[in-house]
Amino acid sequence: MRFDRHATAELLRKCRDPVQAQALHAQIASSSHGAEAFFNNLVIHMYARCGKLGEARCVFDSMVKRNIFSWNIIVSAHTQTTGFLSTAASFYDRMPRWDPVAATAMIAAFASAGQLCSAREIFDWLPTRSTISETAIMGAYAKAGFVQEAKKVFDIISRKDEVCWNAIATAYASNRHLHRARGIFEKIPQRSSVCWNALFSALAQNGHLAESKQVFDEMPEHDEYSWTGLVTAYARNGHLGDAQRIFRGMPRWCPVTWNAMMSACARNGNLHEAVRMFARLEHPTPEAWGTLIAGYTSNGRLAEARELFDRSPNPGITSWNALITAYIDSGDLAEAERLFDRMPNRASASWNTLINGFLQLGEISRARRLFDRMLEPDTATYVCVLAAYAQRGHLEDAQSIFDRMPEKNLLARTAMLVAHAQRGRLEDARRIFHGMVERDLVAWTALVGALAQQGHVEEAKEVFDKMPHLDLVSWNAMIAGYAQNGRVAAARSLFAKTPHLGLPVWNGIISACAQNGDGRAALGLFRAMAWEGFEPNTVTFVSVLLACSRIGSVENTVGYFVSLVGDFGVAAMLDHYMCMVDQLARTGQLDHAQDLIESMPFEPDSVAWTILLGACNVQADVEQGSLAARLASSLDSENSVPYLLLSNAWISGSPI
Repeated sequence: MRFDRHATAELLRKCRDPVQAQALHAQIASSSHGAEAFFNNLVIHMYARCGKLGEARCVFDSMVKRNIFSWNIIVSAHTQTTGFLSTAASFYDRMPRWDPVAATAMIAAFASAGQLCSAREIFDWLPTRSTISETAIMGAYAKAGFVQEAKKVFDIISRKDEVCWNAIATAYASNRHLHRARGIFEKIPQRSSVCWNALFSALAQNGHLAESKQVFDEMPEHDEYSWTGLVTAYARNGHLGDAQRIFRGMPRWCPVTWNAMMSACARNGNLHEAVRMFARLEHPTPEAWGTLIAGYTSNGRLAEARELFDRSPNPGITSWNALITAYIDSGDLAEAERLFDRMPNRASASWNTLINGFLQLGEISRARRLFDRMLEPDTATYVCVLAAYAQRGHLEDAQSIFDRMPEKNLLARTAMLVAHAQRGRLEDARRIFHGMVERDLVAWTALVGALAQQGHVEEAKEVFDKMPHLDLVSWNAMIAGYAQNGRVAAARSLFAKTPHLGLPVWNGIISACAQNGDGRAALGLFRAMAWEGFEPNTVTFVSVLLACSRIGSVENTVGYFVSLVGDFGVAAMLDHYMCMVDQLARTGQLDHAQDLIESMPFEPDSVAWTILLGACNVQADVEQGSLAARLASSLDSENSVPYLLLSNAWISGSPI
């Protein structure tokens, strides 16, 4: 039979079925054209399109002669498949000569993975840059939060196409610069449905329902993505009735919108309607099965979710992940792990789901073992495990994960900086900070806090003054830094300069005054905060009660403690009770202090009894002090302070 080159090439280009792909490959391999680079390249592309990267690599490795198209195809195939970025980078590094096509694919892949440094390194190498590569690096900057850098790239692009305009508008919108996003949108010469949907989605995802509905109404035509986006936006913001009304008014339904409406009903507590919608489907897709399974799990009905999962003919990745998450949330890690081991195909999200579950429940060693099983952890997994070690003070383990990362992105470096700062390792924190190419507000603020905690207030202020942007957390960190070092006047001066006073900043200055003995100033600031319309929280009241204790006003302490729940609806926490105990004990009301310790809705810890013991020492109450010392030591057997205090007191003949 005569070999038709054109017809065979068309079959290879159109093939989407793995079984047919193998048959076509066998046919070509057995022909006299089996060694031709042209057909091998098409076979590689075909296998990649069918999700068979292993077979694609085998064909590539067996090629006697490869051309630049072979390298571009194998690199692009791996960049377009989640979890294979390092493999793509390995192929890219092996290329006999780099090509703009492969380079652009790598830039886009690194950008999608949040690896800005790697993306920029390749971009800087490009001898000639296309709109595609410039748009890719622009997206990398935007994803990392550097919108101004993205805008600089946009400004130098000579031929701005639709994708380019859409990318910069999305960059502004995704970073909450919605007014500028709308301004860019108005300048787009020709707006396609993609542009309209990008602006509409950005507004909807940021909770601007009225503006997103206005954009939706202005759209010249609505496709399934815009309808789905509108339904999801209203449902996500708690307007299920409006979402259902919009859904019923659609000219036609598609599977994507149907699943979105099912999911919206389930998430908003109307699981019955979601079940009814599922029952109306003649042939439910794997996505529909996954949506309903996730609906059952989100409503705490794990047994029904498992029954539905076991009945589904071919569970998709959504179904597997939803059920694994449900078992994790119920605390059944063993069953979650058994399900995970049964999965025929695991995406990065599946690995991350179980690893995160282990970490949330404190099973760090199990999370690490699972992490070590991953062939190619993505950046999110690395950062998640690293942060878990760092937050628990396991710096050596965190450092080992950090050293393994192929791309040490901003999140990873910031997590390490924060870990060192919190452990008081100032030199390490400085070293990481000064070695960072990009820095976010968390990194800047962590260094400010670390410097202040170590007493380097002036250096902390120098870093604070250099920060490109300041948020409420940054202002509060510097105010707290002054307070920790007894610089209350400087803290109040900085507070007066804060442009936008939020609750964290108010709490910071009230705490600064209370901790440094100026209780009256703290209470005055609390009243000013209330006049400004800010609702106090549990942190606020700890400082307020501490301020009352500092000025020795039992009446004020009791009054504020009562208003905590009655007037402001704030639940009294253990710290609030401790402030009350301290105030009663300081003023000699030892019996009332002991009654409060024994009647509060929390198990007393050694700190509570130690507070009482200290007051008993001052009041020379031997009997009550002995009881407090005994109970404090029973709750913290490693703490010898209570008995040392008692023994020293008896030996010296001092009170107690």
